[in-house]
Amino acid sequence: MNSTTIDLNTSTFSPKDVFPFLIVSLFWGITNPLIELSSTKHEKNFKPFDFTLGSLWQIVKHIDFILAFGINQIGSILYAYLLGLYPSYFSSICANSLTTLVTFVT
Repeated sequence: MNSTTIDLNTSTFSPKDVFPFLIVSLFWGITNPLIELSSTKHEKNFKPFDFTLGSLWQIVKHIDFILAFGINQIGSILYAYLLGLYPSYFSSICANSLTTLVTFVT
């Protein structure tokens, strides 16, 4: 077994095992409503099949969307890393349930 892999089959779950997924859920749960708010605010300017430079500029100039999306993607990168350390059955349950809770509170 790899020394960086955490074997949760032989040990009990502790709060320290859930903490990294709490960080991921904070990234996702806080930014999901911000992405939705930002995208609906600028919906009238959005053309889904317009791939021109002007259309790209419309997306880039809305910094609120770009920041929320970027922070959300940092959470996704952290989650992908954690999938390599923890079993998928534990990872998905922790991350998704905590994200739902954080989104509800936000």
